[in-house]
Amino acid sequence: MKEKDNIIALDIGNTNIKAALFQGERFKKISLPTESLHKKNDFLDAMTELSGAPNVDRSIVSSVVPDFTSLCLELLNSISIRPSVHASVSWLINQGIDIAVNTPHTLGPDRVLSAIAAYDYFKEPCVSVDFGTATTVNFMDSKKRFTGGTIMPGVDMMNACLNEKTAALPLIDLRRTTSLPGRDTNESILSGILFGTAGSVERIIRDVGEMQGVPLRVAITGGRVDIVSPYLKIPHHKDHDLVLKGLKYVCGIRDVLNYG
Repeated sequence: MKEKDNIIALDIGNTNIKAALFQGERFKKISLPTESLHKKNDFLDAMTELSGAPNVDRSIVSSVVPDFTSLCLELLNSISIRPSVHASVSWLINQGIDIAVNTPHTLGPDRVLSAIAAYDYFKEPCVSVDFGTATTVNFMDSKKRFTGGTIMPGVDMMNACLNEKTAALPLIDLRRTTSLPGRDTNESILSGILFGTAGSVERIIRDVGEMQGVPLRVAITGGRVDIVSPYLKIPHHKDHDLVLKGLKYVCGIRDVLNYG
């Protein structure tokens, strides 16, 4: 990878697309609704505005929404000088990323990429936690292997489920602050979701660290990271762009894109 190459990296999530331009140390990003891919011209205009040029040298995509992956690659190929790369789990494995799980084909690439970026930041055994549509906890061991993790409902999903599956519990504003114990129904829901999510994550990290016999550094990310992070008691590094930085990292390892 040449230092001055313009690289567009896209992280296609269930709700939003995060897009970033990397050029050496330069970093610029935007966020778009995932549904915006249906409006091809608007999407391409956003990419051109992001890059500041009609074309980019290369592009790379991570996606957890299969229905949009091919369309996104097609659109990026129209502005990318070199073929756009789909950073699927199988592609990551082919580039030498060690993924030590039983069923890698079922794994979301965003989980691996955020863990890779966390390891690149800490340079030691670590965990990435993504507070998004789902809350995922993702582990990298001392051999720089992705060793799996956990998935549980995200805070918005918990909120919606309580409202939809009960007769009387309301949707609440998750942006409010709360404390324990909850003094009314709304506060009880809020504290249950936020303290419950934070406590679950801390317990998972503590137990895996004890099993591995090493302390684990913690990086957190995701669309709801700012809501949950105040309730975490463990030391952590917050980075809203872990997946994007993971995409940049895999562009650089061993010149994996084979562009000379």
